[in-house]
Amino acid sequence: MPKRKVTRELALRVWEQLESGTLPEDTDAPSQRTAERLRDALRQYGLGYPDGQIVKGWEQLVKELRPAHEEYRRLHPKTTKPRVPKARTSRRGAYSSPVPDISRLLDSMWVPDPHEMDGFDPFDQRTCFRIEQVGSRDLSWQQVEGKVLRCWLRVEEEEVLKEALDRLPEEDSGRLQGLYERLQNRLVEYFGQAIESQKGFAMVGQVPGVDIRGIPHLALRFKLARETPQLIELVDEFIRSVQVAMIRAANA
Repeated sequence: MPKRKVTRELALRVWEQLESGTLPEDTDAPSQRTAERLRDALRQYGLGYPDGQIVKGWEQLVKELRPAHEEYRRLHPKTTKPRVPKARTSRRGAYSSPVPDISRLLDSMWVPDPHEMDGFDPFDQRTCFRIEQVGSRDLSWQQVEGKVLRCWLRVEEEEVLKEALDRLPEEDSGRLQGLYERLQNRLVEYFGQAIESQKGFAMVGQVPGVDIRGIPHLALRFKLARETPQLIELVDEFIRSVQVAMIRAANA
């Protein structure tokens, strides 16, 4: 479907239909796929992501639709559901709502050795959720025009993790949510530098008569190698703390 068919008017109409509960296939969009992409763009705008960037293949279009989204929100302000107080019993403030199992999400959180991150293209400038094999494990991150934006989890998965943390007792919830954000900031920088450190090696032999061996990138890689053990410890500590808090909440 040509992108020119996705007009401002169409986007406004389909967004209104979707938020009223209409299924993508029943909207006025020319195809279900178009409706799904408009739905994804609306979700990403709402989460504050730049230009709905994970709507793969629509990078330019979602930029053009941003003013339409701003107009849509002026016409249809997003209503925030009232926060329901966490239900408590008389037993030490236990929660009646169980914390969902997030073990699979926690398994996605790990720190690679920078020396093992040689098997993928460091010049990949796509805007996408990228999954690469590092050693025997998959490493995931969200990138925008090649720049690392978030690590490990898709937006929807991160929402599940944060919802699970939010259901924990208050003394655990705030502490773990803050720790997660700090880990994200540290690992975004780490992943970005690990990717950057490989570019020098990728250029070896590409300039005739010039010995380019990525010496500045070697220095960066050594720096990352020194940071790796501490980051591994911090991530492992976060995972253990979440697991302990979940067990404590379940048994309270």
